[in-house]
Amino acid sequence: MKWQRLTGILVAVWFPCAALSAESGLLKALQLQVVYDGDVWANIDGGRDTGSIYVAHLDLSLAADAESLWNWPATRLYFRGFADSGASISNRVGDIHGVNNWEAGYRGAKLLEAWIERSFNHEQSSLRFGLYDTTTEFDKNKSEVLFINNAQGMNRPLSLSGLNGPSTYSATSLGLRLRHNLDAHWTLKAGLLEGLPGDPNDPSAFAVGIRSADGALALGEVRYHDPGGHRLALGYWRYTASFDRLTASSPARATGNQGFYVSGDTMLISAADDPLRGISVGLRLAHADADFNRFDWFASGVITDSGFLNRRPSDKIGLGFVYSRTGDGYRRHVQAQGTVVNSGELALEATYRAPITNWLTLQPDLQYIIQPANAPTSPNAVVVGLRMEIVWNR
Repeated sequence: MKWQRLTGILVAVWFPCAALSAESGLLKALQLQVVYDGDVWANIDGGRDTGSIYVAHLDLSLAADAESLWNWPATRLYFRGFADSGASISNRVGDIHGVNNWEAGYRGAKLLEAWIERSFNHEQSSLRFGLYDTTTEFDKNKSEVLFINNAQGMNRPLSLSGLNGPSTYSATSLGLRLRHNLDAHWTLKAGLLEGLPGDPNDPSAFAVGIRSADGALALGEVRYHDPGGHRLALGYWRYTASFDRLTASSPARATGNQGFYVSGDTMLISAADDPLRGISVGLRLAHADADFNRFDWFASGVITDSGFLNRRPSDKIGLGFVYSRTGDGYRRHVQAQGTVVNSGELALEATYRAPITNWLTLQPDLQYIIQPANAPTSPNAVVVGLRMEIVWNR
């Protein structure tokens, strides 16, 4: 898809809703957000190749309250699309985690989410159907949102699983998600999605469909949370389709491609006027079956300080790491072909996020990549970046 088609998609959604809302005086039932990220990245040492790039990313979303617009009780609609310049700093580094979380890997635009959600059971439960990005709700912690490295968003064994990864940026699939709040602290989530999002042979193509051969991806998560900033989550995922085994086990293809993750974050020190401002830490551990997946174990950790400067209470600073271990099955499979493979990749990140105005935020970032997995013979890489984020809401 070309950049212009993203505008066409959102205009097609926007004008009918705007016309209805303007006629009925319900413009407030629509929420439009436009986010532009302009990143300058430079690999200053190591990796495949040193050098700098500029990454441009545009993200547009439209949320509609269907109850106000059309008198559909407890129902809302959501549409989201993006356009990306296609530049990649990871191509220079050779890392597997993804230095920049907005890299699409191609130049173009695509509709990412389009779903309808209905709440019921006195709004304790909700059901969502449509094009759905799993990372918006599964394997998501507060502490990790600050960081730019892509593996801080979803653990790498899960994000690289399946035929083309799970349903997430930049390829999503049709899915059904059920969410239920047991009480004020405990939440249950379950999702069932098409097993092959997008088109692996053409990442820029918008491909949506349900094919029995691709199977489905099932996810489940139980999460604890409280107002004091304590969170704990346990998740499980499994594909229904058969996959080629990376090991010499018989049969060569089998079902059972699955994994789990456990994560949590907590406030160590909280500000007197805000329990969620201060120093927080987050940890995560994930596992995927080594018979089918390149990486079998994953760990990440972060420490962040929000509002450490009294005169700049919205500033945030953080240190984090992500580590993915190469599974024994994949290592033996690759080595048998005479290819070098590392035991795993470790990425360290230091970042600082500073809102300049209510619409402009700057975020300098430093990452050190140890044993880049896609460039196993290259030295460790040092990467610096600066993100400029512009946000407009209506």
